[in-house]
This record gives sequence, structure tokens and C-alpha cells, in this order.
Amino acid sequence: GKTDGKVTQGLVEYVDLYPTFTELAGLEIPEHVAGKSLVPLIKDPGMKWDEPVYSRYVLGNSVITEDLIYTEFMRSRNDCTTVSNMLYDHRIDPGENMNIVNDENYAEDVASLSKLIESVHLK
Repeated sequence: GKTDGKVTQGLVEYVDLYPTFTELAGLEIPEHVAGKSLVPLIKDPGMKWDEPVYSRYVLGNSVITEDLIYTEFMRSRNDCTTVSNMLYDHRIDPGENMNIVNDENYAEDVASLSKLIESVHLK
């Protein structure tokens, strides 16, 4: 194999598989395809990989980065108004026991992560 079974800490999603297989097959990745090819990460598992990943569970939309997980909860499937949110810093709280969404030290993170959720149309 390309990396002989090495492990990476890069966050990846299923949506990244299609562009990865397309690139590995030597084909052009269509512009409309979501996700990002993992070929650079396959070639260099130790590289810095800053791509966030996204998750939806019932009425909660999350964005996960290397250090943070931020979730916004919608009122209902028909009303995407955010009714609550939570933020955890895995560097200091890997068990996600302290919601720090209202900590002023993380205000910029909350704003930027909320924009990321909105940018992928999870609302």
C-alpha cells in the first residue's frame, strides 16, 4: 500500500470517499461533488488536515474540528430556528462534560462554527 498501514488523525467523512476513489482512478472530480479527496492524506498520513466534518442527529446539527465540537438544535423539522447549542473543547474535556458555549473565550469559535453549519445548508 501507499503508506503500509499507517494511521492518521485527520477527520474524514463518507462524502469524501467518492472524490477519493475518483482521483485514485485517474478521473476528474466533477465540480458538483461534495467532499474532498483524501488522496493527499493517504500519501502523507501525518500531514496537517484541517477539514471539519459534519453530523446531523434528529434535530441537532454538528460541526467537528480537530479540537472542538459545536452543535445547534433546531426547534423542529419545519422550523430551523436554533433553540439551543453546545460547544465542547476536546483538548480539555474529551468526555464532553462541560458545555462551554457561553464562555466568552470561545465566542469567536461559536460564531465561526455556526457559520460553517449554515454554509453546508444543514439548517
